[in-house]
Amino acid sequence: MKDGRNPFEEAVLFHYGFETIHPLTDGNGRVGREILNYMLFRERYPKMLFLGKNRELYIEALRLGNEGQISQMVSVFADLIIEQRQSVLRENLKRVAAPLKRDRQMRIGDFIRL
Repeated sequence: MKDGRNPFEEAVLFHYGFETIHPLTDGNGRVGREILNYMLFRERYPKMLFLGKNRELYIEALRLGNEGQISQMVSVFADLIIEQRQSVLRENLKRVAAPLKRDRQMRIGDFIRL
């Protein structure tokens, strides 16, 4: 932690700052999101996905930053990553919890899912 902030908050604040200065002629959003994910990866946080369905929420989070509502902006980013991880967990649990078919002799491949 630097300046009393946790690594997630630091990454979000860096991302916001990067997006507000637009240092590149093209690709600011893509580059900024990659840097954000690198900063998260470096601190062992999961990657954030910026999917079309979350675009409006992402834009709204940046708008909150523009309005000086920094803690609310960080909270929106946190909600996004939590929702994404919960979704992945739910899908993984569905696959793991699905009953195995026993129409033949069980094989090791029945237990290992690639």
